[in-house]
Amino acid sequence: MISFVIPSYNRNAYLIQLLDSILAQDYKDVEIIVIDDNSSDNTPDTMRVYTQRYPFVRYFRNQQNMGCGYNRGFGFNQSNGQYVIFADDDDYYTDPLFLTKAVHLFDQYPALAFVGANADIKMEKNNIFRPFKMNVSGYLDKKDYLDNFNFKYDKPVSTFPTVFRRSALVDSQIGSMKMVNDAAIYMRSLLYGDVYLMNESIGVYRVHDSNITKSLSSDFIIENMEEKKYINNQAVRLGILTEPDWLKKQWMLTVNYYFRSSKSTLGDLIKLVSWAKANGISDGTPETVRHFISGNYKRFKAYVKSLLKPH
Repeated sequence: MISFVIPSYNRNAYLIQLLDSILAQDYKDVEIIVIDDNSSDNTPDTMRVYTQRYPFVRYFRNQQNMGCGYNRGFGFNQSNGQYVIFADDDDYYTDPLFLTKAVHLFDQYPALAFVGANADIKMEKNNIFRPFKMNVSGYLDKKDYLDNFNFKYDKPVSTFPTVFRRSALVDSQIGSMKMVNDAAIYMRSLLYGDVYLMNESIGVYRVHDSNITKSLSSDFIIENMEEKKYINNQAVRLGILTEPDWLKKQWMLTVNYYFRSSKSTLGDLIKLVSWAKANGISDGTPETVRHFISGNYKRFKAYVKSLLKPH
């Protein structure tokens, strides 16, 4: 059985499209777990219809907003499937054979922790689709993939185009994580299995104004880096990681992405460089600072000019 874990918040129309695309899959041994993060739209009415019509659909509703990370962990702990998919409520599937193909690969390669695939990206604002194709496909050893995760090798655009083996998630203690985000799920599962990346596109990933990356805080990024530090330590302990600067490279990728995709200030920059210095992965030199300021050059230039103006 494949368990779908779906956190949802005020995206009733998108959620319906996702649910219907799951129901359209030719692989029918599934359970669908929806965690409603206290939505104020028609989500409860919609889910009442689906749970009455389909006994394998389960619905949970929070009494207050708990956040996507909490809801993924909660949903995973409610799931029963041998395989698990973490799907966001605004994505959907276009290939009805995806699940069947993934399960076949798990049967063919018993050491796999997950099977991932490509997805098209939809720019919701102007209804433009563009393909996202990873630069690698086929079978990859966990050591090779983790060493080069997001450096040499791409990861799937999200978690919805990926089927995870439950035992790898359990071994990596996904159910007790604080930061249950995409990259952390992938990296933790890599501690306990290899990878197969399909070369075809199986669904659609939406980009719109309410994507979570639009509103990340520096505290969130620091929590993210604490998670990556944990993964680094576990991978070293298990003899999987061979790249000595892995954590430093992950920090550079994570923080650079943050400054390019989310609102940030000079204070955020200082906090993040201080964390890196305290953890021995950066000396906080002007060169390091300049590297990240370049991602928001115009904003920081305006900020500095404002400091120099006479008051």
